[in-house]
Amino acid sequence: MYAALLLSLLVACGPDGPGWRGGGSRDTGSTYLPPDNQGEDVNVVEVWDSEASWDCADDPESCIDDYLALPGLAQAWARPIGAAALEDQLEALEDGEVQVLGPDDVSDSALDGIVSQALNMGFLLDGLDDRELSLTVVHEQQHSGYTERHLILDDPWVGSFFGILLLPDGSQGQPVPGVLSVHGHGQQAGDVLEDLFGSAYPSHGYALMTFTFRGMGADRSEDQAARALLVDGFTLESVRIYESLLALKILRWQPEVDAQRLAVVGHSGGSLAWNLAVRGDPPIRAFVSDLQGSYSELWKGWVLDDTIPALHPYYPAINELNGTGVAVKLVDYSYQQEFDEIIAFLDAWVGGS
Repeated sequence: MYAALLLSLLVACGPDGPGWRGGGSRDTGSTYLPPDNQGEDVNVVEVWDSEASWDCADDPESCIDDYLALPGLAQAWARPIGAAALEDQLEALEDGEVQVLGPDDVSDSALDGIVSQALNMGFLLDGLDDRELSLTVVHEQQHSGYTERHLILDDPWVGSFFGILLLPDGSQGQPVPGVLSVHGHGQQAGDVLEDLFGSAYPSHGYALMTFTFRGMGADRSEDQAARALLVDGFTLESVRIYESLLALKILRWQPEVDAQRLAVVGHSGGSLAWNLAVRGDPPIRAFVSDLQGSYSELWKGWVLDDTIPALHPYYPAINELNGTGVAVKLVDYSYQQEFDEIIAFLDAWVGGS
């Protein structure tokens, strides 16, 4: 993610920061002829395989092995604090002993650095576009007005996850804007289509990308993954953001999508992740959020992805969503009565039909 968020990476990598661009290719196999026009030049290798399956399909909420393995893979970037220190931090949050600053007590630039330090995800973001992302298309179905594709994305840092891509018909060869819809706890990609208006975006001229988070059940599995990462100086929220950026990478790579006209629509936990993600320079123009949080959540005693003790003192400033460089719209939770307003907002900033 995003050069402005990672000031230390900007110094290390030069004025262009970690960079968004790399080489791209499509493995055509025997079943797919790639289009002549390519999307943005990022490193995606695509195959079509209707017999492929996602290992976590039966129970994504308990599928956390890749997250538990991440601290071992990223030892060079770990900042271990130990289990006892983490328990002290969590107890302080529960007891209300942490001083919270007002939204005007920290500048936007200082807040960028604080968020960057807390997320500790520079190793994930550096070279994101150059690093190979494997994409397997496992299903395609034509609907009235759009094509639906089911995808498996596979990344060397976080393993594989399931996504759904909707591409509208009738663009007359002109790339369309794209929306990434990011779900919340207890949901999957299919719920976005059914409950969060996902299947309606193509009729408004937008490609829609969504995907399923693993370990997002507000339960023992999420608690285990979140604690394992926090103890070593990482956060589960960083993984959520990184996977979102991989999903955006797929959108940007599509020849049918205009990579310069992208937006993110968050819901619940997805909004909380992207309230942080927009603090830098993600490749989007607009963001819709339906929830603000305190980054001190202990749901029924469970540590969640948005439990980040280092960010709790700054949550009022984070929730202001000022100085992000991205157009922001705040809506009611699950925005059931506000979808038309969301479309109008997106039309103004990224331009659908």
